Amino acid sequence: MACLTYYVYSSVDRVCSPCEQATTRTLGMIGGLLLGVLLVLALHQGWVPLPLAVQTSWFVETLLALDSGTLKIIWSTYQVWLWANLATCLDF
Repeated sequence: MACLTYYVYSSVDRVCSPCEQATTRTLGMIGGLLLGVLLVLALHQGWVPLPLAVQTSWFVETLLALDSGTLKIIWSTYQVWLWANLATCLDF
């Protein structure tokens, strides 16, 4: 779908949204990702102990089972998605 200048198609909302809204959503996702990375780093380094109930949850066990190759694919896919959304808002 083609949108006007300074608008980007939002597959979430299924409408053309202003670039500012897309940028705000993207920055929020980056902030959330950064907090997640910091939490994982703190847990991995032992700075913050993980409660036993959380350690045995299926979600944490699934995350711990991911190998580095899978994490690299997830990260590169996220970067492509992120920059594809931001590139539509750039004015050259």
